[in-house]
Amino acid sequence: MKRVLIYGGILILMMFLQTSPLNFLKFFGARPDFILAAVIAIALFRGDLEGGIYGLVFGLLQDLLYGDILGINALGKFLTGYLAGYCTRILFRENVLIPIIITFLGSIFHEVIILAVLYFLKFDYPPFLFLARMIVPFALINSIMSTFLYKVFQKTRDAFL
Repeated sequence: MKRVLIYGGILILMMFLQTSPLNFLKFFGARPDFILAAVIAIALFRGDLEGGIYGLVFGLLQDLLYGDILGINALGKFLTGYLAGYCTRILFRENVLIPIIITFLGSIFHEVIILAVLYFLKFDYPPFLFLARMIVPFALINSIMSTFLYKVFQKTRDAFL
């Protein structure tokens, strides 16, 4: 229960950062997704099931509070959190590069899921242009941010859990 409160509190803080003036800064045309980076960090520590659950809950909360299409972030963050947690079964998670690589690939995976849903809903997005101009910078920003978040979760785990 203590772990759920701590992780939930950190994710709520990430939701506030998501709407803060800090998120209005663009890096190469892309904004960081604090919630996605935190879900991936939790998944790396807690595994696939908890990563998927936190992704689903906070993705749905993000959809309810800020989204246009209900369930799109919930689906993307659930699948990304689950897959990132599943990777910990085969990768050594204490390696410093693992959170960076998993966050980079997870961010691309998340955005591809969003693009696929938008495509099936008949939204007109040029996928290759979007990939080159938005998704790669988005993944780079989230990867850089993940190093800090991973350290926060590591210190939280060592101090409280």
